[in-house]
Amino acid sequence: MRFMKNYGRVAHSALAYAMNDEFSRVLHHQMEFFSSNPSADTLNRVRGEVSEIHTIMVDNVEKILDRGDRIALLVDKTATMQDSAFHFRKQSRRLRRALWMKNAKLL
Repeated sequence: MRFMKNYGRVAHSALAYAMNDEFSRVLHHQMEFFSSNPSADTLNRVRGEVSEIHTIMVDNVEKILDRGDRIALLVDKTATMQDSAFHFRKQSRRLRRALWMKNAKLL
């Protein structure tokens, strides 16, 4: 943009390397700036941000998968506890009835 503003008409008819003396300092300065300053390079900055977001998302997915595994484990334990509670209730009723019958026979 700046080059075309300053050298627009001359650039179209200039010979090869004709603008080298005038524009090489500006080009050198720009190359140094973008090579040494990481925040000046928008593409690298955006790539860094995307990489950081990717890492965060992978961590979140791993946490969700771990949580899903824990939920499945809790569901299994709950089912086992329900079965145990059912059998305990059934056996305690049998024992209560047996003891009641034994007590009734003694009277």
